[in-house]
Formats: sequence, C-alpha cells, structure tokens
Amino acid sequence: MNHLTYKGMFAQSSGTIKIIIAISVFFLCSFIFSNLGMLLMKFTSDKVIGMEIFQLMAALGGFVISALAISYLISPKPLDYLSIKKTNGYFFIMSIICIVVAIPFINFTTILNENLTLPDWMNTIENWIKELEKQQSDIANSFLEKQSFPMYLFNLLVIALIPAVGEELLFRGLIQKALYHRTKNVHIAIWCTGILFSAIHLQFYGFFPRMLMGVMFGYFVAWSGSLFVSMACHFMNNALIITSKYLYPTEEETFIESFGSRDIILAIASFILIITICYFIQKTRSEESEYKTT
Repeated sequence: MNHLTYKGMFAQSSGTIKIIIAISVFFLCSFIFSNLGMLLMKFTSDKVIGMEIFQLMAALGGFVISALAISYLISPKPLDYLSIKKTNGYFFIMSIICIVVAIPFINFTTILNENLTLPDWMNTIENWIKELEKQQSDIANSFLEKQSFPMYLFNLLVIALIPAVGEELLFRGLIQKALYHRTKNVHIAIWCTGILFSAIHLQFYGFFPRMLMGVMFGYFVAWSGSLFVSMACHFMNNALIITSKYLYPTEEETFIESFGSRDIILAIASFILIITICYFIQKTRSEESEYKTT
C-alpha cells in the first residue's frame, strides 16, 4: 500500500474506533521512544544528562510523534485538524502578556493547593502522593541546579520547548478538538482538557494551578484558531522558571515562583487583569477558528 493512502484512513470511522487508534498509537510511540531513551542513557556517564535524554525521548514519542501520527491517521488534513496555522500577531502578544500577569494569581493558587489535605482515612494515599511528588521535585531540581550556559540552553529544549510543543499537540490539538466535536460545547471541551492536562502530571499539590493554566491555553487556541499561540504561552511559562533558576541558582524559591504567592490583594489584581485581557482577546477572536465560543 502506498504510504500516502494512510493519511486520513480512519477519517470516516466511528468515534470509538478513533479512540482505540489514538490510544494504541500513543502507547506504541511512548513504548518505542521510552525504550530508545533508556538505550541512549547508557551512552552518557552523567546521570542528570542521561535522565534528561530519557525525558526528551519520552516527550518526543509520547506527545509530539504520537499526536502527529494520530492526526495523520484520522484526518485527511492533519495539520489543520491540529490547528497548526498562522494567526494574527495580536493574539501572541496579548496571550503572552496574560501569562505574565497571571503569575501572582497562579502562585497564590499554588499555595492554596499545597495546603489542601486529604481525610484521615486517606493517609496512605496522601503519603504516597507526597513521596511521588518529592521524587519528581528532586529530579526537576537536579536538572536545574548549577546550570552552565550550555546546560541552560539544553534545559530550554528539554524542559521548556519540547513539552510545550508536545503537550499542546496532544491536549489542545487532539483531545480538546475531539471533545469539542463530541460535545459541541467549547467550554466543556476546554475545561475537561484542562483537567486531563493537569491530572496526567500526577502532581496533586499542583493540580489546580496547572489546570487553570491549561484552561487559559485552551481558550487562547479557541479564540486565535492557532495552536502556535498556546505553544508560545506554554513555552514562555516553562522558560521563565528555567531562566529564573539559571539567574538565581542559590535561591530556593525564585521571584517568579514566589511573586504574589502570599499576597491576596496582588492575586486579586492579577485575576482582574487576566479577565480583562481575556475579554479583549475574545472580542477580536479569529474568524479562522472553528470553535464557536458564543
């Protein structure tokens, strides 16, 4: 069979078949690239770089390659299906400004989330969650501590760029679009995708701020009609943290991570600015977007 015939070969299939195809492709790509990452780890003596190489390959396979492959199989126009298209620079500028002004509100929400506790009868689960998150935090800190400039650039690639591209392809490009087609309700699609986006990170004590960030990314795509906007915002969010760690390596909690985290007035002002900026973005929504937000 000519390879071109694979494009959109499941376009007319039922939703159930598409879900089965998507899950199968996701796990297949994740398995192949994770194992490739483990193989590549053996070629470096630096444990931290080895772990980053593994993370790079896992993200490439699980998110980037799988999302592109799935869209190729289920749509005759895979790039259009993923909303990979040009858009007005206005959306980029306003959305990135929104992400920056959201920092105090997101940080304040993070503190609230971290103070949540589970009922006594769920102590075992809570202790498991805390241990899991500590392990994840230790790995992340090992990537970011004592960064040389070349390592800083490598971190921007592995921790900021690839996850931003890959996660947006999978969540806002595929899942949000599929939910919108299914429900015909943009708000349900965006909020459900935001919940899934946060849940897959397996970080209970960062669940709500990450969910809110995912929801913002979702609306940016719906209003602009372009996945490039959410990719840019996602990258900016990741890059700000990596850069702050590079510039202030001795700080346990950098300015980006602490700004507004314990100031309710600043958090409220941040929230008002978010709503205001989103209002103006929504008012100039792109006619190219297939999402109907009204």
